Amino acid sequence: MSSFNPAYLGAKKEVDQRSLNLRVWNRFIQELEKGFHPATVLDLGAGNGSFLERLLKHTELRDFEYVPLDADRELLDNLIHTQDQELLRRRGIRIRPIQARIESFLEQHNQSWDLLISNAFFDLINLDQWGPSLFSLVQRGGLFYSTLLFDGVTTFLPPLDPKTDLLVEEMYHQSMQGRGQSGSRAGRTLFAELLSLDLTVLEAGPSDWVIYAHLGSYTEGEQQLLEAILDFHQSVFEENGSDPELQSVFPEWIYQRRSQLIKGELALLTHQWDLLAKK
Repeated sequence: MSSFNPAYLGAKKEVDQRSLNLRVWNRFIQELEKGFHPATVLDLGAGNGSFLERLLKHTELRDFEYVPLDADRELLDNLIHTQDQELLRRRGIRIRPIQARIESFLEQHNQSWDLLISNAFFDLINLDQWGPSLFSLVQRGGLFYSTLLFDGVTTFLPPLDPKTDLLVEEMYHQSMQGRGQSGSRAGRTLFAELLSLDLTVLEAGPSDWVIYAHLGSYTEGEQQLLEAILDFHQSVFEENGSDPELQSVFPEWIYQRRSQLIKGELALLTHQWDLLAKK
């Protein structure tokens, strides 16, 4: 389900982990402590397996089948090849990858799952179209846990020209709505979807990225992530920037932002959601 390369996913892992909403995570841990023990785990848009890594490092979960679902074979192969096979054996964890897009997966599989997880995924699909079918896959008594789902804020600091900053942000967000994706409003769309279905929201909260040069320097992951986000903006402009006003201001905007990054002066704020629900 991901069009992102392994290098980008690796760069964002550090920022993702520290940005997790601890209240939502702790409620998930409480469910485990109360005896929730999933035998089957489906990871939607699994990418590089960051959610599996989270489960292995920070929980004692064992004896389950983990099914990473992604349309990208390269990412699935990378996920499998980077696992500690001895650790998986000791914990009794079996990995069964599935390469498919959401629509074909739903047509071919009707299995129920104890735990449905996703990391920064639901902005890439049409939640109104596919959400109800996906959530119906959660077993009665099972959990659904989505982390770091984007929701409508991509703010670079310090401000340049406020009008230009807003114009570029709108361009970037509009590009996410292509092909019927939930895009920049995915977080609130998912929250509303869960409230309208037969799932009980156990906890919800923000998991915003806050990236800046701490004491004058970025970590390697932060540096790579900021470069990637600026590259995304450049690509979006090249594909969709026919608006005359954008044409006149974007080249200077991106030049100044890249200069700020080189000098350690660029900060980025994005708004995201973590959501935990029970069937």
